[in-house]
Amino acid sequence: MFSPPIRTLSQADLDLIHASALEILRDVGARVDHERMRDILADFGCQVHEQVVKFPSELVEGVVAKMRDATLQDPGYTGTLPINWNRIPKDSLVVPVATGQATAVYDLETDELRPATRTDLAQACRLVDHLPGAITGHPACLPQDVPEMVRDLYALITVAPNYPYSDFVEIYSPETTPFFLEAGRAICGSDEELKRNPPFCSWAFATPPLTFGRHGFEILFQLKDFGLQRGFGVGGVMPILGASTPLSLAGYLALQTAEALACNVMNWTLLGRVAGYGGGPTILDMKEATPSQSAPEAALLFLACMDLQRYYGNPEPMFPYALASDAKSPDIQAGIEKATKAILAIAAGGRVLSAGLGCLALSGVCSLAEIVIDYELCKFLDHMLRGFVVDPESIHLDLIKRVGIGGSFLGEEETVSAMRHTLFFPELFDRRAPGRWRGDRHGMLDHAKGKVRRILDEDHVPSYLSPEQSRELERIGERAAAMLA
Repeated sequence: MFSPPIRTLSQADLDLIHASALEILRDVGARVDHERMRDILADFGCQVHEQVVKFPSELVEGVVAKMRDATLQDPGYTGTLPINWNRIPKDSLVVPVATGQATAVYDLETDELRPATRTDLAQACRLVDHLPGAITGHPACLPQDVPEMVRDLYALITVAPNYPYSDFVEIYSPETTPFFLEAGRAICGSDEELKRNPPFCSWAFATPPLTFGRHGFEILFQLKDFGLQRGFGVGGVMPILGASTPLSLAGYLALQTAEALACNVMNWTLLGRVAGYGGGPTILDMKEATPSQSAPEAALLFLACMDLQRYYGNPEPMFPYALASDAKSPDIQAGIEKATKAILAIAAGGRVLSAGLGCLALSGVCSLAEIVIDYELCKFLDHMLRGFVVDPESIHLDLIKRVGIGGSFLGEEETVSAMRHTLFFPELFDRRAPGRWRGDRHGMLDHAKGKVRRILDEDHVPSYLSPEQSRELERIGERAAAMLA
């Protein structure tokens, strides 16, 4: 029925961006603010002078060959998100992903913005857990009602009891890393299981342009020295067009690609695996001096990133931030931006619609109502993508002849039997006639709020950890807060 993908970059475009990235890494290099990482790169054959590392093209090309080997790709990371591909059903046409790490929420009752709390994060986890086919790629929000230095740790402490997986919760501070390991031991039950399947992750991001900070590597080396076997590495670049890249889409892609390739070289030398091509395109609105991931320029860059993901061997292209919006509330702007990018993502051959359910204000605001609105959009698109069959049976010639001129198909058995698999039945879209609407003018946002309340009121409170495990996590959090706050 449908024949994606649309392409943004030609083969010649891709080759030129790649060649330009190699030249940037060879002639400019990158600043790596960690001596141990620089020593590893020097042993690999990179040129190190003080804090600047230059990457010979032949070394980078060798790692690119490994990126194109699917067996060497890290299955727990893609784009800029710690998404475990093993949890994505192969036959899913649309995969809705909740993520964001918002610091604020759009309050369900007051329609005002306020700081996110642990309760908000727990409710978001319960909500996503209730929605069939939805997954999480980062916590929907980070609790602001705990000390700043332990917010990442409390995200883990809050997610683990309320969601079946917590390995999308990232460590952001070297100081909290020992407490994450302690919490991981409480969740997993032993050091051996913790090393095999850590219930958290950490990815050292680039700081564009061409800088890799010390803190990210300090976390990674703590995890590596402990013996973790997965769930950490160097990955993810999110430059801002016009601020940390040239004000040129092609220049943006060349610089982002250089940073992405540097990430993979470091991953290979550090861990013996690659993370694939990642990027989270963002533009700087020169009028408001604010970043945007929903501008048309950003959408073009996202589509180009999907082409580059294919070029470098990612197992499946992903349109990063397909469900993000610059809007601050669940309004018309949010609907237009999310629907436009979601449709572009699907047309380009992507299934994973990330950043995500409930994301507003460049992932700075989370809305529980928006989570279920975005989920309904995904179900709408999934139904459309399934298309329809054209064959003698589906044309129903016998039925058409039997009903004849001027008849009605409503009462026919075939109509009743076909109804469920042919039609999409929305929960939130309002299809009532105007006369009925006048008596009850509730719109989509009202319906979404009602659905959230029903789920949170009627759904059981999950218990993915034992009471003893939950109490131990709280004790770890209190101890960390006392020491680090």
